[in-house]
Amino acid sequence: MNGNSDVLALFHAQRGVARIAQLVDLGVDRTTIWRHRRKGTLIDLLPGVVRLASAPDTYQARVMAVQLQSAPEGYVSGFSAARMFGVPEMPRRRIFFTVPWRPPGQQAHCHQRVPLPPWAIRSESNWHCEDDVRLHDGYRLERPVSMLFTVAARCNDHRFARVAELAWKLGLFEPAEAQEYLDGYRGRGRSGVRRLERWLEATTGRARPMQSLFEIDVLDALRAAGLPEPEKQYALRLLSGEVIHLDLAWPDVQLAVEPGHSRWHDGDDDVERDRHRDNACGEVGWHVMRYSERARRDLRRMAAEIARTYRNRS
Repeated sequence: MNGNSDVLALFHAQRGVARIAQLVDLGVDRTTIWRHRRKGTLIDLLPGVVRLASAPDTYQARVMAVQLQSAPEGYVSGFSAARMFGVPEMPRRRIFFTVPWRPPGQQAHCHQRVPLPPWAIRSESNWHCEDDVRLHDGYRLERPVSMLFTVAARCNDHRFARVAELAWKLGLFEPAEAQEYLDGYRGRGRSGVRRLERWLEATTGRARPMQSLFEIDVLDALRAAGLPEPEKQYALRLLSGEVIHLDLAWPDVQLAVEPGHSRWHDGDDDVERDRHRDNACGEVGWHVMRYSERARRDLRRMAAEIARTYRNRS
């Protein structure tokens, strides 16, 4: 088998994994495959899917194995699709994938319930539509707007907001696109509808996503402190005519909070630029409070300080 260039090319193209049926189609005898599995040259990853022992057992290889095992209609979904699209902080110990729901007796052999290892989480969906699948770097991934529904059904509001804001920031979707998709499914009983509705309501009038995860944590702390909901990415016109965007803002008291900037602005030039920006905000009556990532150590204390400032300016 090692001398078969087509077989080696297949493994190379598929991150070191392949379906046994693919190897047979390339002329590899099943006895030869069995012998290599017994010797350890081929390692069983999933039922009917093997990995070359010389290929690393990476997250990407396991995602490809899941995709091959669920072919031709299966696809990587939810948190795993988000991770493959580049959304950070997504779990990697388990890989989620979806296959179309079929009545008993009508499932293809590859879609029948076969034992899977704990890291492969299989679900069935009667919402399956090829329009909800996007090809990305050789993988079949759940389309971002559909992925939002799947994620929304598996987590709380806080976790979902983090995923949605990061996916928006990466340019995977726009709120208007998610709203259009939501309108098509709102009355059809799909899980995650209300959670997505709440997040879209919170983005009304906002043209840009939040810029950091720290910003989302700060927002949760401010809510817990009883402060009114601030506007996100608030557009403020300075005396110079320049329009800037404030991360979290209360226009009624002309107060803004900028979380996490010192993490990125460590140089003297950046610090000086922030100082001039804050002074320009002061010229039009605004007070800007900046916090570094160190404020994560005591978010309640930070929120209490902001709350005092808000009350004083009220």
